Amino acid sequence: MIPRETLARYRHSKYAGNHGDVLKHIVFIHVLQEVMACQQGGIELYDTHAGGGAYNILENNESVNGIIKLMKVLLLKNKKNTRIGTIEPVEKYINFVKSINNNNNNNNNN
Repeated sequence: MIPRETLARYRHSKYAGNHGDVLKHIVFIHVLQEVMACQQGGIELYDTHAGGGAYNILENNESVNGIIKLMKVLLLKNKKNTRIGTIEPVEKYINFVKSINNNNNNNNNN
């Protein structure tokens, strides 16, 4: 069990975008999309462990081996116009992250 004082010091902003965080979000989004495709109507979801929701991944070192590495691989794939084993849920996640970053950059410039 993780000691309470360790949990109290945890700040997701320091770890956002790391490889575990990326995997969690890719799986989470894919599962939600599959559930919604099988349902008629909507679903109700409560995230009991949500943080701030959006973090500047360039402000921590953890994202270098997570989301940043994944984005570089997809960018390389797009430049070469080749398929290098990426799958649709990964590409959807990266496109979603890009769209949030673009929206945040546009809002900050206004």
